[in-house]
Amino acid sequence: MTPDTVADLKRYLEMTSGRPATGPLLPTSNGTRYEGSNASVSIIKPLVAQTNVVLANAASPRCAMA
Repeated sequence: MTPDTVADLKRYLEMTSGRPATGPLLPTSNGTRYEGSNASVSIIKPLVAQTNVVLANAASPRCAMA
């Protein structure tokens, strides 16, 4: 992970520290868990795209899932 990704993750965890420990880490808009394919489309692919922008600006290799 890039330092920016680590910082973003820490910030997210601080912002959501009040949520129940038994709930999903990345809930849907109604608070439920993502299904596998839905998580890929809603979370993973956008995250990879944003990470590739950061890496391109830093002249680093791209992530493979783009």
